[in-house]
Amino acid sequence: DGRSGRELWITNGTLTKTKQKADLNPGASSSSPDYLTNLDETLVFSADDGEHGRELWSMKDNKKPQLTRDIIPGIKGSNPTDLVALNNRVYFAADDSTYGRELWTSDGSSSQTYMVQDINPGGLSSEPESLAIHNNKLYFTAESYLSAREIYVSDGTDSGTRELALQIPEDLTV
Repeated sequence: DGRSGRELWITNGTLTKTKQKADLNPGASSSSPDYLTNLDETLVFSADDGEHGRELWSMKDNKKPQLTRDIIPGIKGSNPTDLVALNNRVYFAADDSTYGRELWTSDGSSSQTYMVQDINPGGLSSEPESLAIHNNKLYFTAESYLSAREIYVSDGTDSGTRELALQIPEDLTV
C-alpha cells in the first residue's frame, strides 16, 4: 500500500474487502510472511518482525497475529521453512543455534512448539527439506552423520521418526 513493506493481507476475493491484516515490521521494512499454512482454522507462518528475527507466527479466528515462539531469542531468528500441517500440528525445519537445523513441530502455542528429533546429533544440522504428507505420515529428506541425504518418515514423535528403509526387489539387477 506504499506505507509498509511486504506484510500480511486478507481478502474475500473482492477489492473492497482486501486489506492489510497486520504490519508486523512497521514502516517501510517488511516482515515478509512466508509458508502460510492452515492448521485447523489457525494460520501459521514464518515472518520477521524486526525484533525477533524470522520466527513462527500464528493467527487464530482472524485476530491479530501472535509470535508463536521465539526459538532463538533476539534478532537472529530460527528461520522456519517448509511448513506442513498434519493431525492438528504443523511441522517445519528450524535452527535453534544449539542443535542446528532440525525437524520441529507446533500446535500453534509456545509451550507445544519443540524439536521433534535431533537427527544429526549435536550442533550438526540435518537440514530437513521437501516436507510432504502422505497416508497420514510426514515424509522429508535429511542428512545424518551416518549417511548422505536420505528419505525420512515420521509420525510426529521422536521414537516414530526414522530413516526410511527402501526395499529393493530381489529380481532387480544393476
